[in-house]
Amino acid sequence: MRLYCLLMCLGLFFSLTANANRNLNEVPYIEVITSDAYPVSGLNQIQKNGIAVRLYNLDDGKRMVSQLEANLPKSEQAAKKAMALRIKKIGDHALKKKFSDAFQAIIIGTQYGVTRHPAVVFNHGQAVVYGVTDLTRALTLYRHWTVSK
Repeated sequence: MRLYCLLMCLGLFFSLTANANRNLNEVPYIEVITSDAYPVSGLNQIQKNGIAVRLYNLDDGKRMVSQLEANLPKSEQAAKKAMALRIKKIGDHALKKKFSDAFQAIIIGTQYGVTRHPAVVFNHGQAVVYGVTDLTRALTLYRHWTVSK
C-alpha cells in the first residue's frame, strides 16, 4: 500500500512538473493594444525568441482621418469634391483596407473584451495583462499565471 501511495505521489509530482515545464516552453501569440501615449518596449527581445507579436495602435484611426481631412478647402462643396478625388485616387478597396487596418485596435479590443489600454493579449484572449508596456515583463507575468493555474 505504501509503495502504491509513493508511486501515485511521484506520478502526480512528475505530471505537475511536466505541465509547468510545458507551460513555460509554450510559445504564445501576443497582441498588444496601445496608443501613442504608451510606447511598447521589449518587442525585439520577444521576437528574437520566436514569439509572434501584433501591435494595434488606438491612435491609427484618428491619424488616418486627419490625413484624409488635411488641407481640405473651407467651402463644403469644394471639400466634398476634393474628398471624392482623394477617395477615387486611393481606390475603394484600398480605402476600405486602410480603414480596417486603422481601426483594428478597436475591433480586436472589442472582440476580446479589453476594457482599457495598454493591454497585452495572449493566445487570442486566453489572458490579458493590463497596464504593462514592457513585453518581456508582460510575458513573465503571463507565464507565472499559466504555471499557477
